[in-house]
Amino acid sequence: MFKQLDSDATLRGRNFSTVLLAVVVSMPAWVYAQQPLEEIIVTAQKREQSLQDVPISVTAWSGDQLRSMNAQQSFDITRFTPGVDFIATSGGQDTQLTIRGVSQGDFSDTIEPPNAVYVDEGYIATVQGNRFALFDLERVEILRGPQGTLFGRNATGGLVQYVTRKPTEEFEAYADLLLASESQTRLEAAISGPISDRLMGRIAGMYNQFDEIVTNAYPSGYPAGDPISPNTGQPYLPSTSGQSDWWNNESWAARGHLLWDINEKAEFLISAFGSGEELATNGNYEQGATTAILDNQGRHVNTIFASADPQRCEAISAETGACLPIDFVDGDFDLTRPVQGGDLFGFVDPGGGGDQVASADHSIDNFNTYDVFGFTAKLTWDFGPTTLTSVTHFIDYEKEQSLDVDVSPVPQGLIINNNQSDTFTQELRLSGDNEKLDWVAGFYYLQYNNSNVIGFATSADSPFGGPVEFDSFVDWDRDSYSLFGQIDYALTDQWTLSGGLRWIREESDFNYVQLNFLSTVDELVEPGNPIAAFLGPPYPPFSADVSDNLWAGRLAVDYRPSDQWMFYGSIDRGVKAPGFNGKLNDGSPALLPTEIPYDEEELLAYEVGFKSTLGDGRTRLDGSVYFYDYQDHQAFVFVGSTGRVQNTDAEYFGFELELTTRPVDALDLSFSVSWIDAQIDNLAIADNLFRDVEPPHTPEWQGAAIGRYTWRNVLGGGDIAWQVAVTYTDSRFHNYRNFDAQNMDSYTLVDTRLSWVSADGRWDIAIFGNNVFDEEYKIGGFDLATLCGCAEEAWGRPTWWGIQARFSTP
Repeated sequence: MFKQLDSDATLRGRNFSTVLLAVVVSMPAWVYAQQPLEEIIVTAQKREQSLQDVPISVTAWSGDQLRSMNAQQSFDITRFTPGVDFIATSGGQDTQLTIRGVSQGDFSDTIEPPNAVYVDEGYIATVQGNRFALFDLERVEILRGPQGTLFGRNATGGLVQYVTRKPTEEFEAYADLLLASESQTRLEAAISGPISDRLMGRIAGMYNQFDEIVTNAYPSGYPAGDPISPNTGQPYLPSTSGQSDWWNNESWAARGHLLWDINEKAEFLISAFGSGEELATNGNYEQGATTAILDNQGRHVNTIFASADPQRCEAISAETGACLPIDFVDGDFDLTRPVQGGDLFGFVDPGGGGDQVASADHSIDNFNTYDVFGFTAKLTWDFGPTTLTSVTHFIDYEKEQSLDVDVSPVPQGLIINNNQSDTFTQELRLSGDNEKLDWVAGFYYLQYNNSNVIGFATSADSPFGGPVEFDSFVDWDRDSYSLFGQIDYALTDQWTLSGGLRWIREESDFNYVQLNFLSTVDELVEPGNPIAAFLGPPYPPFSADVSDNLWAGRLAVDYRPSDQWMFYGSIDRGVKAPGFNGKLNDGSPALLPTEIPYDEEELLAYEVGFKSTLGDGRTRLDGSVYFYDYQDHQAFVFVGSTGRVQNTDAEYFGFELELTTRPVDALDLSFSVSWIDAQIDNLAIADNLFRDVEPPHTPEWQGAAIGRYTWRNVLGGGDIAWQVAVTYTDSRFHNYRNFDAQNMDSYTLVDTRLSWVSADGRWDIAIFGNNVFDEEYKIGGFDLATLCGCAEEAWGRPTWWGIQARFSTP
């Protein structure tokens, strides 16, 4: 039941690293080009530095590189970045990043993720706000390891900074049109330039749409024999809200910048942005699954809605295929499923992944909506030896969502979700430098107000009774205050010592209540007069008003024996703020008042690494090795149809290696590989049952290889380039409990792109293919074995071909 060593996956990972090592060893024999690699400037330490001068494990991609890899969404960067993956929940519609296995997995909109996301220095607090379109982007920086000293209390795993293009002194503009599979049309455009002598502006926008990828073949796969609803005595009826096809998208986004040069020493940048997205369910499928957990006394542990119905079998022996006895409250039942491989109601998905058909009684075209608007204002004033920087940021996020929880034609239940959150942040910092010292110090304030309603709704024909909504209401207001500072002091020409500290004051006002209501419209949250409780009395309300003092810190040293090499070592203390469980109301027992709050997580991260620039700047080779020692790691354990965060200890160990080289002027190559061995200690996976497990969405091996060859001065004097990218992701679990039904297989994706750029650089035309071999792969899931005898699984996008054309001013 628990994951065994995947020898094939390990062998593949070792083969990938062996090839990479062979490339590195043989590199001096073929590094002889004339043109060095472009220098990459990042702001990983709150100041502009060359990537190779930053003693942190950082991967950076330019906007042009991301465009060449057809990265359209914020989470697309994970395909090419070692040690980075992403979690896809709600049928793949909601996403959050994982860095070096650091994640949480809670699907509640009220939590903050352990990997911070910033756009133009503005913090994206809500976990579901991490999903957004990429357009008019200058670069993205991915920082691995705790970054709490400079970036705050929720960056234990690391952070991602998306930096957009800013106004220019000279006029420039472009328009970019993409036409692709499933009638995709994507238009991106920007215009930039001077408005007056001291005022510049830039406006950029994006529109994207594609048709449904997945055919909803309802009622295909409907259980044979027309099973009868125990509520009506008639065959089950579908949801009344529609059975549209799945996985479409219609979205827009816009951004505007105004840059005012106040004088020669000061400038003020104000940015406004907004976006909207409408879609139906994503690539979500049901697979028959069983949960057979043995507790410490050898008993089977299950939380299914107890029934003596002989048509149900919750746990099946993997060896014999026979039913296993299950201990319910009122005795043992030897139960059988109607169809082998199906769920408790006899449904077998007719497709099973990718772009195949699916079957669900509830799917509404363009019902799920995500809307964002906000602004960022940045003032920079140079006072000679000291620079003052002020960053003010506000973002409003709204979400409405309705999903078929079981993804089957039997109307078992729906998840309905309404969320509204506001985030306001203010940072003031001073920085300076001289021949030996670089320093930064500042104050940071965060106000995060979140109001969320999530419900489990059943219709009159649901096997679980109805029509009723089990709604959870969470209002959580947070105020956080920080004082921080970091210094980098050059002990000698070769040695530099760094130290930093951040003090954090955290204040939370949390209110949580669960109520039951009549449900008259399937897809809507309809709070009205509470009805008599279903499956037990209403949960008692819970409120808490708490304050905490937290701290993060950094101590590092780097050694530069030459201009080509830098070696560094660091100890970082990261901290993630304490929180509260806003458990979904699904009729299961209420959490005890002591189970609702959870403690802050503390991480001590030890890292050594190197960065090198070789072959007269034609090759970069970077590597790092790390060990993580967690106390009170926040682990979100999903059981039944909901879950809660538990605190437990953990240890992670791993490495990353990245090589970028230009062996000849026409050829650019990059290779990366990462490996991790992570263990969560003594986690409660069931009542009175504790085991060591792996964190979810943590592939042991990841690898990427990208090659680009350019033929210059051909076809009208322009350049033709052919690019191929191969990425590998090892198997991983989507649940902390590590059951077989929660495992996602390894996969390899191959992308390609053939482009032509005109001699004057105005035209850039390309044809591309993503996932050209149509690999079917999973990106997320929920184990619902104790609810419907099934697992809900989200799948990645199938083969995607397209053509793209961009016209730019000189």
